[in-house]
Amino acid sequence: MTHAQLELILSVCKRPGMFVVNGNLDCVIAYIDGLDQATGCLVGFREWLVTRFEDGNNLVWGGLVRKLLRENFVAEEDSIVRLCQLFIEFKQFLDACHTHREAQLKIYLRYHAWLLNRSYYQPDFPGYIPPYDGCSIPE
Repeated sequence: MTHAQLELILSVCKRPGMFVVNGNLDCVIAYIDGLDQATGCLVGFREWLVTRFEDGNNLVWGGLVRKLLRENFVAEEDSIVRLCQLFIEFKQFLDACHTHREAQLKIYLRYHAWLLNRSYYQPDFPGYIPPYDGCSIPE
């Protein structure tokens, strides 16, 4: 995610009525999802959320955000603010890495380690990737 992409996302979160007809959480998520589909700016965001909150592997990032907000009793009027905070935290994670490649590697290695600890993730699971002994998970 570039700085310009984050600024656009934050603008949508801060003033949703300027970007979508109905400035509710679902419309904001749909707008940002369209931006992601066009640019790929949120690659790894879903996996980052799954490992961070230890849940929601069966959901797309928008569904996962809705679930997290609902479970944490975030009021509708505060939900877009919390969504904005999640994007800022994700960008901070990306910026803390030396390169974009390193950030993506950390996200997906952590996600794979998280999957390996799930009871359903067994060798007969579609797309199963076995653990690799020569690979450590970066902090």
